[in-house]
Amino acid sequence: MNYRRVLFVSELGGDATVGVAMIRQVAPVAELLVVIARVGERKFAWFSGEAPGDLNEAVTASVDALRRSTTDAARSVEVKVASDLDAGTLAEIAAASEIDLVVVAGPLPLGVIAALAKLRKRRPVAVLWSTQAPLGNRPITDIRCEAIGSRARAAVAAFLRDHGDPPSAPPSCCSRRRCTIARPSSASPASRRRWSS
Repeated sequence: MNYRRVLFVSELGGDATVGVAMIRQVAPVAELLVVIARVGERKFAWFSGEAPGDLNEAVTASVDALRRSTTDAARSVEVKVASDLDAGTLAEIAAASEIDLVVVAGPLPLGVIAALAKLRKRRPVAVLWSTQAPLGNRPITDIRCEAIGSRARAAVAAFLRDHGDPPSAPPSCCSRRRCTIARPSSASPASRRRWSS
């Protein structure tokens, strides 16, 4: 895949290892990683100078730990903290940083999920979301896409065209990828197609 500019949305204090592992596999040569650490509004006040010292230190330590865990996931890493992530904020960050991939790991509040869906409608970014760490340490070479209808199949084809390695790319350890495109489970096995790049 040829992703170069990644936005990673995470909960502050959560385990970032799943997201970082996905980034390393899908965007192994990323130029920029923008990390948005979401903090609930009640906890966001802990960053102020008026917060008790131990609360402020705990939040600062969480930000530092997140910064350390993402340090080598891209050439340049920016960590930002946000109390509210709406579609407008995400779109603004994605546009300003020219993001081409959004990575989300673990569970998120419904409001953030809705904001990600709206972001996807506003900007041409791919969204990768998983709750499990990928197996191994090599780039992802096998994906499965569910395509409901011709518009969905066309979107998957455009995604593979825009983000897959071109056929003229020199061979590498990750030059063989396979994508299985399947219709909903009610479709017959004969309607399933396998594509390779």
